[in-house]
Amino acid sequence: MSGELHFVRSGGFAGEHDELTIQPNGDAALTVRSGDAAQFRLSDEEMDDLQSALDGVDLAGMDSDLTSEKPAPDAFMYSVTYGNKELRTDDPSVPDELKDLLGTLNGIVENHRP
Repeated sequence: MSGELHFVRSGGFAGEHDELTIQPNGDAALTVRSGDAAQFRLSDEEMDDLQSALDGVDLAGMDSDLTSEKPAPDAFMYSVTYGNKELRTDDPSVPDELKDLLGTLNGIVENHRP
């Protein structure tokens, strides 16, 4: 990773709101809807998986708004900011190109939830 990555996942059946920030050295901070927070360092495997997922996406070449025209009930909304690019998408309209990255970030959130 060459810069900070910020990931927000909100919505879903339970009205989640998770914010994850990852530094290039693997230091990370996660805050969840309840206000609980955790600071941790990603494992080498997590960093490798994240780098691989980032390498598989041309973030700069993607539209910034990839959300559905009609919001889907109980769908998750996602925001990924990396470098100078912020992307927004939701469950019904996640492009195939982003699925690995979102899966990796969702896994990090679930594995380190406070």
